[in-house]
Amino acid sequence: MGAKGGWLVELSDGTLCRPVTGASWLVDEKMVTYYCESSSSNVVLLDTLNTNEPQWLAEKATVLPEPSGPNLLKLEKAAMKTVWQ
Repeated sequence: MGAKGGWLVELSDGTLCRPVTGASWLVDEKMVTYYCESSSSNVVLLDTLNTNEPQWLAEKATVLPEPSGPNLLKLEKAAMKTVWQ
């Protein structure tokens, strides 16, 4: 995984994601690094952005917040359209 990130990430589906500030948490044993804007679900990006390939990728997780911790509903690779650095 590359170490590069940005202050705003746009995924190929148009979802905008901003870095986590302050305390973070784990999903599927991976650190939540970005919160994403989504009207229908809780979407986050995990660990560092993969910038080692021509098409940058992120691990996109859809989670359900629960008192015992987040419940992972879906995990997928997501292509990034734009990264503002």
